[in-house]
Amino acid sequence: MRPSRGWMTVILLAGVFVLVVAVSTIQQLTRPPSTPSGISAWIEGTVFIGPSCASPAATGRPCQSSPLGGAVIEQRFASGVVARTTSDPDGHYEFVWPGGGTFTIVGQPAAGASATPAPVTLTVAWNGSAQLDLRYTSR
Repeated sequence: MRPSRGWMTVILLAGVFVLVVAVSTIQQLTRPPSTPSGISAWIEGTVFIGPSCASPAATGRPCQSSPLGGAVIEQRFASGVVARTTSDPDGHYEFVWPGGGTFTIVGQPAAGASATPAPVTLTVAWNGSAQLDLRYTSR
C-alpha cells in the first residue's frame, strides 16, 4: 500500500527541516569560537588617559591611567575614514566589519587630554580580531 500524498508532503517537509537544522549546527560548530555570529573581523580595546611617564623607575612610582569614556576613535583605510566610534564610560571601543584588511586606528582630540595617541596601523585577517588599547596623555 502506498502512502497518501499528504503523508509524503509531511515526510518531505520533516526531511527538509532536519537538513536545515543539521547545516545550521555544522556552521555553528565550525565558526571560530571568538567570532561573533555574522561578523567577519573586528578590532577592540580600551582607551586610557594618564600622565606622560617616560620612566616610572626613575620616579619610583608607576604611571596611573584610568579609562577614558567619550573618546572618538576612527578606523581608517588608505582611502579615508571607514568608521568612527566613541568609547563607552569604561573606555571600551570596538569596530566590526565584513572582511579583513589593513586599517589605521586614530584617536581624535579628547577633553582633558594634552596629546592624542599615535595612529596605529594593523592588519586583521578574515574572521580575525585584534586587541588595541589606546593611551591619551592628560594635561
